[in-house]
Amino acid sequence: MQLYRVNLRRLVNSVSTLPRPITDYQPMPPEQLFRRIADAKRALGEQVMVLGHNYQRDEVIEHADFRGDSLLLSKLAAERSERPYVMFCGVHFMAETADILSRSHQTVILPDMAAGCSMADMAAIEQVDQCWDTLGRMIPVEETVRSFREILEGKHDDKPESAFYMKGGIDTVKAE
Repeated sequence: MQLYRVNLRRLVNSVSTLPRPITDYQPMPPEQLFRRIADAKRALGEQVMVLGHNYQRDEVIEHADFRGDSLLLSKLAAERSERPYVMFCGVHFMAETADILSRSHQTVILPDMAAGCSMADMAAIEQVDQCWDTLGRMIPVEETVRSFREILEGKHDDKPESAFYMKGGIDTVKAE
């Protein structure tokens, strides 16, 4: 999957000039940055939707049209398909989800291509493959909910936490 960056200069000639390096913006006072972003959003109007993930800083999220968790925001992008440009203020996997769910005529923009998620990057693909091999199958949502309910009800308090690690459903734990 590819994420595309929009040439905002072409899209909004009246607001932006040639793209500038981020170091040009870093010394700007917050009020000036706020005005520039607000002017750009006003000029773009209904062509762009800005999605702000809950974890974003206040200076970023104050410009978001919608705020929430990544899946909710991705669904909103798809539902509001009249907006051809979706700017996702989040990390790679969030923008990728929006790109998957959005319509073919929509372009998802990740403003900071270096934005990553340390948790998403924790496991090497070999570890993920090993986990799936150990589990051996996908666990249906119903089984997951039933297992979780049984644990919350205390039905398995006699088992140590380690007994549940990488076991799959509760039936696998019971069988051992």
